[in-house]
Amino acid sequence: MRETGLEDSLGGLSFLRRYGSRLTAAAFPVLADNRRQRRTTCREIVLFGDSHSWGQGSADYDGHAHYSTHMSFPYSKGYYARLEAHVKERLAFNAELRFPDGGGALSELGLAGPVSATGFYGPAAYRDRAREHLGYLAERQAFGPAIWTIERKSGVGGETVSEEQELRFPLRGHASMLFVGVVADPNGAMLEAGLEAPYYYAAPPGYPKLYLVEAGRLKALDEPRAGDGDGFGTVLIDTYAPVAEERVYGIDFGMRQTGEVVFRLAAERGKNGPRAHEPSATCGKSEGGRAILRGFIPDLNRIRNFAMGGHTVGQWLGDGTASFNDGPYDHVDELLRYVAFTPTLAVIQAPVVNEYLRQTPIRDFEAALETLALRLNRHLNPEGGRRTDMLMFTTLGDRSIAFEGAPSYAIAYEDYYEAIRRFCARRSFGLIEFHRFFEDAVRDGLVDVELLFDDAIHPGPFANEMIAQGLIAAFDLVW
Repeated sequence: MRETGLEDSLGGLSFLRRYGSRLTAAAFPVLADNRRQRRTTCREIVLFGDSHSWGQGSADYDGHAHYSTHMSFPYSKGYYARLEAHVKERLAFNAELRFPDGGGALSELGLAGPVSATGFYGPAAYRDRAREHLGYLAERQAFGPAIWTIERKSGVGGETVSEEQELRFPLRGHASMLFVGVVADPNGAMLEAGLEAPYYYAAPPGYPKLYLVEAGRLKALDEPRAGDGDGFGTVLIDTYAPVAEERVYGIDFGMRQTGEVVFRLAAERGKNGPRAHEPSATCGKSEGGRAILRGFIPDLNRIRNFAMGGHTVGQWLGDGTASFNDGPYDHVDELLRYVAFTPTLAVIQAPVVNEYLRQTPIRDFEAALETLALRLNRHLNPEGGRRTDMLMFTTLGDRSIAFEGAPSYAIAYEDYYEAIRRFCARRSFGLIEFHRFFEDAVRDGLVDVELLFDDAIHPGPFANEMIAQGLIAAFDLVW
């Protein structure tokens, strides 16, 4: 009986050696460079696939109705849900939108015009149908209409008092950057922002630094420092603008820290005093003022499952044909509006069952894969250099064809598998062929085919868990 890797619990290198290809640093240059440069922020991991990937047939699956076939159930136990949980635990991804636990004036305010920091805002910023299509995937970890205001209040005789000039609250976990959403307008004041950490944390020289986020890039600002606090220094953010606009700032502490996040209105220094932007921006600014914030997000490291049930790769891209579940439109274009940086890693389950049922010509299938890879890498990356690594994988096909000898359509499953191998070899992308692993396991009598499938074409709980373990092993290897 030949070795399949099952005895080595799928997490072992023997499985990846037998069923994986190009799981090397050379095939994942972006991840390798991130390791060497110690980059730990601004990392977007996007997951693609079909209904296999949003968990149909996984443990405790009860999908009698769907809000959207573009969104897995929030409680899914499919292989992508397992991978997400592993990544969040291993890398401490905590890109959670935060408001203070108390203090400030919490209310709502409509977004001021188009946003320049793509991917940081929810559907209210784009007036599209992402709330209907993507559900929580578009709204979680994103700025929306909610705001808090820090303002000076006048006492008797107009004297300024210090109520609500400062907000402090603990940072949950660790972060090396804070992304702050600001509504800048004619009444904006100088905002002092920073993090006061315990004494046993060290700040690299020259930090903190302030950046303005524009279209996936961090624009360094030559900001004045507000001076050292009990822990680290703070930065000054100018929330003034002659016309209301949305801004996202990144405060970089140089390495991961924890402690108390501090936002306060800076002491008045005259209208031509130190500013985070050029002095001309403050002309005519009124004394006092206030700062309007849409909250803050630590680090913005995210992993999200954008799998779409019943779609081919061409239908992800809006090739003009309807999927099994909705009409034609550019799904990738829509979801990328909610991705703030060029994806660091794309994990893609090839939707072979849907390609087979549609009998997509092999040339069209390979062309769609090429377009998808190009679109993901070019997102917020106009120069076009390699900024996205890709891992592809296959899952189970049709039970009757693979295991029961049923006849095949003209373009067979193996034709699509071979096309995926060619594409990944040509582009030097990683590949895991789970379909071969399961076929070998059944052929060698290691597993009952009844335990692999939930129905004729969807993997059951056991197959979901085996795929999850294989993806986790590959992720741990290349990341």
